[in-house]
Amino acid sequence: MKKVIPILLTSFLLLTGCAGQEQSATAPAAVQEETASAPVQEGQRLHLAVVLEEGSLESFPMPQSTEKTYGEITYVGVKDVRLQLSGGEKALAQALSDGDISLGEISAYAQLDARNGICQEEYTSKNGLAQYCYTYPEYRLYLVHDIYELPNGTTIPVQELRICDPSEEDGITSVYTDEAGNILDMEDWGLTWTVAEVTPTSAKLRCTQQGGQQLGQLVVTTCMVSRQDGSEGPQLFGVDIPLTMGGDGEITLDWAEELGALAPGQYTLRLGVEDRYDPDGVHPLLLHHNYKDIQGYPLDVTVEEAQP
Repeated sequence: MKKVIPILLTSFLLLTGCAGQEQSATAPAAVQEETASAPVQEGQRLHLAVVLEEGSLESFPMPQSTEKTYGEITYVGVKDVRLQLSGGEKALAQALSDGDISLGEISAYAQLDARNGICQEEYTSKNGLAQYCYTYPEYRLYLVHDIYELPNGTTIPVQELRICDPSEEDGITSVYTDEAGNILDMEDWGLTWTVAEVTPTSAKLRCTQQGGQQLGQLVVTTCMVSRQDGSEGPQLFGVDIPLTMGGDGEITLDWAEELGALAPGQYTLRLGVEDRYDPDGVHPLLLHHNYKDIQGYPLDVTVEEAQP
């Protein structure tokens, strides 16, 4: 089973919304002031420069066309991603927003680089979406540019771009929501959450699991903490907490070591939950091609001033 974290942001990255994804959870570390912009090779079409920063996580909205698309631009373990243009360099997210380049063009250039041996191409299908991976010496690039069919038969266009440290197996894990924040496509795992207690360094949660269509043991593997006023970027840390199956249970998320004490305010905790099962013990008909074994569950919490 592979792991990630699907930030997801307008779309959640964990975890979370796609099957078989690998989730990475590393605490923020000191910035490595290393610019990974190797000399451009002859014939190279996609020219990006990145700065490596262990534990960093950034996301940007994907530019919208006349038809609403779902997905975003995410950087994991890298920052300050810049695109080389004929007139100089520009931040990649801004270049996409300004129309200097499109996701389709990035995909085409990366495919040409793979054909010319400049990068390595891999591809797979996750949740019915074709996901392409291009590994350059300086970074790894994941792309989704596809149509996603929902359980009700409707379809939505998905455009995702994720750039990460080439040493990390990451991938795209997202949850797609409507304007009201309702998740468009989730497996029924019979989970009900209640916030019992919150401090600046931890949260105690009660979880009831009844029925559902999970295939194995449900485990909380990641937690993304986002301040709702947007004054701070999302922060991610990893855990490994099995949930009580077929009844009531309680878990404690402690982020003192990874994130320190949170300032008072309104936050969203987005839990990445994984269904851990033995594929050999599951009938093939139960593993439909869109089955998601990692999903995200958002919980709104309030952090009060720490008591002396």
